Amino acid sequence: MDEDIVSTAPVCYYARIFQWFKVAREITDQFEASSPLGSHRSHRVEPEHCTLLRDADRSRVESYDLFFIISRSVILAFFLQWGTIGAAILSQYMTPAKGLSCWSGSYILYGSLATIVWLLASISSIFAHIYSTSKAPPSPVFRTLAINLRIVAKITAGLNAVWVFMFSIFQFSKTYNTCYCNASVLGLGTKAYVVLDFTAAQMTAITAFWTTGMLMAAGTACVFIVAFNILKQPLEMPRDKVQEEQTPTSHTHP
Repeated sequence: MDEDIVSTAPVCYYARIFQWFKVAREITDQFEASSPLGSHRSHRVEPEHCTLLRDADRSRVESYDLFFIISRSVILAFFLQWGTIGAAILSQYMTPAKGLSCWSGSYILYGSLATIVWLLASISSIFAHIYSTSKAPPSPVFRTLAINLRIVAKITAGLNAVWVFMFSIFQFSKTYNTCYCNASVLGLGTKAYVVLDFTAAQMTAITAFWTTGMLMAAGTACVFIVAFNILKQPLEMPRDKVQEEQTPTSHTHP
């Protein structure tokens, strides 16, 4: 997985979850140690049991921080992906003949494969982290699973990228403009039908659904941008702590 950690391809971002957090924590430690308050604390001599308790407490806090970062990242990613894809699925699904068609089915397949890729890659990174950080001799099963899941995820991601390109061509070249696709046979089966001429009521409904889909996609993107900018803001240091660091230490002369 080392080659994926240094790779800039988006499909390799999964490999830097734990490595990124480790590097970010090390940089934070260096800044804290170089601050006046951190330098003052570094000269204290603490009993060994206090040091062990502090390290254990910090480990729990770091585990919680990592879990919180991953959780909110996953929620935002799923919200953006399925909020935009869901808008396209809704627009196509509600267009007569109402049902699962070639268009909506293509979007569902793309979104599902993308979700599977993320799931496999994330599980692979977890297994690789367990294998590389285990204090006891790690089981080779973790290594095998990490490698195989990573390979399957990359192959699936490549096929999904090809699929996006293909169904885009199918739509713009009117390959989907067939009785099978227009009748939504994929979802309706034997109850499929073809609309030869849309009524005024149907056209009004189609316009409403497509407008809703566009607003849903745009709204999803806006909410994602706002949430991302809010969550990426660093935590503010308490005012009393800032004043304590900025106030010079007074020395009493005899």
